[in-house]
Amino acid sequence: MSSGTSVRRIIDLLDQSEASRDDLSRDRIGERHVQSLSRIKDLNARVKLAKRAAEEGWTVKMTEDRVAKVLAKAGPDPGKSRSKDARGSTLRGIEPRTGRAAPSPRSKPRTNRVGQ
Repeated sequence: MSSGTSVRRIIDLLDQSEASRDDLSRDRIGERHVQSLSRIKDLNARVKLAKRAAEEGWTVKMTEDRVAKVLAKAGPDPGKSRSKDARGSTLRGIEPRTGRAAPSPRSKPRTNRVGQ
């Protein structure tokens, strides 16, 4: 793990609510619980779920499952487009109608080299 990753993880922990940091320091929840919970952008919802995880002794897997349920109920992030990027291009090189990979802009068309 790089030092940049370690620094980022520490900053993420410090960005948590005071209650969550307290639960973390008392070993009621672990760093991986907090990492999973931080996927929830709504601070109040995140704090409530962290409190339940600590009080009920959830495993990391249980926490991840509950975070996934919260995120599924919230729906897709309204700030993100799933099909187009800012330039209107399809994302990840997928053709929208066919579902097949789009040709790379760097790739050259194939030619039959026999007889050339």
